[in-house]
Amino acid sequence: MPHATMPSPITSESTTKAGKLSRADAVLLARVAEAAERYDDMLIYTRIFVHLPLTSDASVDGERSLISIAYQNNMSSLRRARRMALCVPPDSRAQAYGKRIEEEIMRLGEEVLDVVQKVLLPQYTNDEGKVFYIKMQADYHRYLAELLPPTPSSPRSQSTHATSATTLYTAALSLASQHLLPTDPVRLGLLLNYSVFQYDILSDVRSAWICAKQAYDEALEELDTLSEEGYRNAVVVVRLLRDNLQTWLPEVQALDEAVEGVE
Repeated sequence: MPHATMPSPITSESTTKAGKLSRADAVLLARVAEAAERYDDMLIYTRIFVHLPLTSDASVDGERSLISIAYQNNMSSLRRARRMALCVPPDSRAQAYGKRIEEEIMRLGEEVLDVVQKVLLPQYTNDEGKVFYIKMQADYHRYLAELLPPTPSSPRSQSTHATSATTLYTAALSLASQHLLPTDPVRLGLLLNYSVFQYDILSDVRSAWICAKQAYDEALEELDTLSEEGYRNAVVVVRLLRDNLQTWLPEVQALDEAVEGVE
């Protein structure tokens, strides 16, 4: 699966801390930073512990959400900043600032793709963990695709990342359909994000709607069989699927009407 890779950009501060912290200490401080909503600090500590050897008491499943939250919140912040920068009237200084944000998005996205492929995926033998991290790779290819031009010949192009995202989402879906229940939050999140990718990047509203509708219907049938905690975890994603379906329905209906008009 070709994609650009780069060493994780550990800052001088985090390198200094890495020499002093054990993996358990870095995990603890990442949790504290999360609770304090200091996501820059959380990412520093996350970068430390993912590159330290696993210990006998390490919980790769417990650390999985920490890793995702640390990277996701920093990426979300950059993506919001880029959207705001694009709203500013054209100006050479504003455009230069926007380019700087885009480069930060590229660096962070390439870092995630690298660390997942080389460090995180090899730690997993269970199917849920594999689906989680393959989905994460697909998501970050999606983030990179949304800010790049569709130039097929360049490794830094929308089409290159879109192709990689499609391959990874498909692989994750194949694994999830075999091993995870329709109400599993990892499977639901995968289908939610894949449908968003189909809508936003591939501009395929019909496929996006079908994907989301199938996930929604299958989960809805089994929600009542879940424990209270399982219900809470699943229903959050089910509601997001429902919201997208309601948003996309008018476009799907318009496509159907256009097809009927041609016939």
